[in-house]
Amino acid sequence: MKKLFLTIIFFLTTLGISLAGNNDSAFYSKISDLIHSSSEMYKLTHYTNEINLNTELNDFMVEYNIAKLNKTSPIELYFDKDVKKWISFYVRRKPDLTKKIVELSYFYFPLFEKELDKYNLPLELKYIPVIESSLNPNARSRSGAVGLWQFLYETGKLMNLKITSFYDERKDPYKATEAACNYFKFLYGLFDDWLLAIAAYNCGPTTVKNAIQRAGGQRSFYAIKKYLPKEAQQYVPKFVAASYFMNFYHKFGINPDTNIISYFETDTILTNKPLRFDAISRYTGVPMDVLKFLNPVYSKGYKPATKTKERFVLPTDAVSKFIENEEKIYTESASKKHLPSKKVKIIHTVKKGEYLHLLEIKYKVPAEKIKEWNNLKSDMLHSNQQLVIWVNEDVARMLNEQESSQ
Repeated sequence: MKKLFLTIIFFLTTLGISLAGNNDSAFYSKISDLIHSSSEMYKLTHYTNEINLNTELNDFMVEYNIAKLNKTSPIELYFDKDVKKWISFYVRRKPDLTKKIVELSYFYFPLFEKELDKYNLPLELKYIPVIESSLNPNARSRSGAVGLWQFLYETGKLMNLKITSFYDERKDPYKATEAACNYFKFLYGLFDDWLLAIAAYNCGPTTVKNAIQRAGGQRSFYAIKKYLPKEAQQYVPKFVAASYFMNFYHKFGINPDTNIISYFETDTILTNKPLRFDAISRYTGVPMDVLKFLNPVYSKGYKPATKTKERFVLPTDAVSKFIENEEKIYTESASKKHLPSKKVKIIHTVKKGEYLHLLEIKYKVPAEKIKEWNNLKSDMLHSNQQLVIWVNEDVARMLNEQESSQ
């Protein structure tokens, strides 16, 4: 729902394997697994507010551990049936996906903590992106919120996050984190209560103010909870659950690989010149997927020219190769013509009433191509007919986001 900025350095490494080395296939495969799993977890947690679970938790032990967390946190954590429900969801229903979130946290949490500390905010706020996006910077909600911290378009603009066809700073882990910090400073200044500030992050400060008024002026989450929208009622318990399971996941048999990603194995190039990901990949040996993982702010595999110098993140060992080939990279990046666009195969099952022109619009491909790929002799389609359609990667991503929001 909201976003912010940061000025730090990324990292990526695997068990003793250099990021730009020749034996990186397992590491790059792991990155893909992490990103995919994070995306799936985001869909599950963002759209599942009504869940029935066999909540087999030791209540006494959970309460005891939450009390331990409370001793070092300015945010008042608590335990009730909703918190229990969400802990069970993460550690009982989807432990494998929770494991991936924990692994991604090794990458993102040092970045969040540095910025939260700079703004003198509770470090526990790093769990907000866990429940907002499952630590997926490309997450997009059905309401249009984007990024790790889930800023809406209007909120992003309000927080000075730039959004164009080539980049979206709501997806920038640095800038979005700084924006979120600024927003939380504002919210806490309004309510002087962290649980109310967290609720307001989800549903907006006006909604929380109205709930306080309906509760007779009582300024506590427990007093106003029933006056909040249903999603906001679950948001704070979900945050408390994340605070718990991100600290005690090992007690549930969740054993993440601690050697997958390392925060300090990347560096940044600052430039106002355009950069093509394919040119960088060609001269540094860093795969396109890794460049996209490190630089989610840029879409279409391209960083446009900018008035000010902007960050481009690379594996540490690739920086020297970038510098050696800098002029060649900039020369090839001067034109954005024929930017690489990966094709994705989709199997479409024809529904009653669908026709070629409708599919042409939906998938953004010419009808003649659809006919060619499927050896169609006419424009006639019939129900349950299966068609092979090749679409651009960005179209496939958009369709996936639309499907997940339904």
